[in-house]
Amino acid sequence: MPEIRTSYVDSGNLSRKVVSVSAGEAHTLALTGDGSVYSWGKGTFGRLGTGSEHDRLSPVKLIFGSGDDRVKIVGVAAGAYHSLALSEAFLGLDPPGSTTDESTTNNKTGHEISSVKAGGMMSLAIDDLGSLWIWGNCPPEDIPNECEFLLVSTYTPIPVWAFNGQIVVKVASGSEHMIRP
Repeated sequence: MPEIRTSYVDSGNLSRKVVSVSAGEAHTLALTGDGSVYSWGKGTFGRLGTGSEHDRLSPVKLIFGSGDDRVKIVGVAAGAYHSLALSEAFLGLDPPGSTTDESTTNNKTGHEISSVKAGGMMSLAIDDLGSLWIWGNCPPEDIPNECEFLLVSTYTPIPVWAFNGQIVVKVASGSEHMIRP
């Protein structure tokens, strides 16, 4: 019987511990305590974040930024065909009703993102005020509930108006649906 070897990870060293794991349709992301991200699985559509579509059977460390501009990641989410990484650097969304043309901004006028989740082909974010944002293949806001299920594509995060005035603290997403407690 072959010997199974495991590597020792110092339980006191948070930077070496995996603190979050997210599994997509055919790939996995792992986040370590030092903000490093590892991905493996099917590389189709570039979902592994390696810059290629090659499959990876073992974890590959992803690099965000270069040199002194390296970015520390604080959250990961894997969808069916995409991956999300949330950095500790500011990423803002314009507040609902804002007059700016762009929904993402690099200044402090927007809201800071506190968590991200990935569904099949949709992405979700919760901001620091508890607002829920969605982009990708999303249900349109203006159809009655009794209509057939329909998705539209948007590459710009839009607020989920059905939760306007409520504070969203968590969200989960399936292939073509989402749930928030």
